[in-house]
Amino acid sequence: MINIAIVILGIAGVLSQFITRKSPESEKPRIWAVLQYGAMIGVISLGGYNQYTNSQVESSHRKATIEIGVLSKVSEHFVPVLKNSILLQNNMIAVKSYLSYEELKESNPDMAPHVDWHKDSSETQHVELEAAKRAFAEIQNSAVNILQLNISYGGIVPSEAFEWAGATLEMKFSDVPDYFDPYTPVGAPPKSSVVDYAEKTGRVFGLVMGKMRSAAALLAED
Repeated sequence: MINIAIVILGIAGVLSQFITRKSPESEKPRIWAVLQYGAMIGVISLGGYNQYTNSQVESSHRKATIEIGVLSKVSEHFVPVLKNSILLQNNMIAVKSYLSYEELKESNPDMAPHVDWHKDSSETQHVELEAAKRAFAEIQNSAVNILQLNISYGGIVPSEAFEWAGATLEMKFSDVPDYFDPYTPVGAPPKSSVVDYAEKTGRVFGLVMGKMRSAAALLAED
């Protein structure tokens, strides 16, 4: 629309200049000079505005492109976090058994030399505990990567995402049952901390994917 207006004003300016030149000096009406200069001013003004709007569009497109790149790196951690959360849940019996031994040793120092979970438990439980430890470490590694992205690209990673990452990094392995244990006695409600963490995790990655779709839609407008 702006380009059409510039063309029309340009044509008007040329016509007014042509008519002015063809008219005898004594018969040149002032209106043609006014139209000529008005058309020139209009072309310059609209041209400047057009350049400004184009630069704004280019800037928003560059920003959207960067957003998609950064947020896609964040979203890549969703499947690993989900997979490792399920691994923790599936190996929770071994985790709780191990942690109960550790708690017993801390609360009864005199018994510590006589308590060794690794000797008292089965080989299957050893394997399950190591799998749980790896899963927990990978979830925290995802949190580290998200924090690094936030440091490198401040303002692009949603605040909810780096808050989730910070809370995840504050966890210790002994906290695993408080955030990943879905099992409760029959008739008892699930732990609120487990539910809250699961909901927050889903909400964070849902928000990231939503922002990616918005950025992609902006790029697709043209």
